[in-house]
Amino acid sequence: MKKNPPLTQEDSELFHQAVTLVKPLKPRNQITPPHSTLKPIKRAPVFYEDAACLETAPLVKGDEILSYRREGIQHRVFKKLKQGDFSVDARLDLHGLRVGEAQQAVFRFLLQSVARGFYCVSIIHGKGAGRGETYPVLKNKLNNLLRHRQEVLAFHSSPRHQGGVGAVNILLRRSQENDE
Repeated sequence: MKKNPPLTQEDSELFHQAVTLVKPLKPRNQITPPHSTLKPIKRAPVFYEDAACLETAPLVKGDEILSYRREGIQHRVFKKLKQGDFSVDARLDLHGLRVGEAQQAVFRFLLQSVARGFYCVSIIHGKGAGRGETYPVLKNKLNNLLRHRQEVLAFHSSPRHQGGVGAVNILLRRSQENDE
């Protein structure tokens, strides 16, 4: 493999002139906290999915609604979630991520959201129509994953004005730390 020759002084000066006005891009897929008095949280551990929970939810198509609620969630609360009546504390956009990257992003997002005391969050997964597949991969992966996360109380596809069937609103369990 060839090594690139070292930069000349002139090339180095030209490069520095060219990048002086460049500003770094904001990172994607990060939680934007509603206030600045957040406690630092521990780094999210790496998760490995349990093979037993891979095929529990039925497959859904891109235009179908995702919906789930744990036992004990009141009908009135679930109805408010379905209608989009809860204010969304944070959003995560999975567009452009591969399945493994999306899974890790979801795990981190949920942990950070619970640690920060968020109650309702949203994940934008898309409809999966771009690849010509019958069943959207990310949407179905998310459907299975959310059903097996202890911090998830309920979820439902967002109302049309919040992203429709390409996004899901999620109610989260309160963190034990926040109760103290």
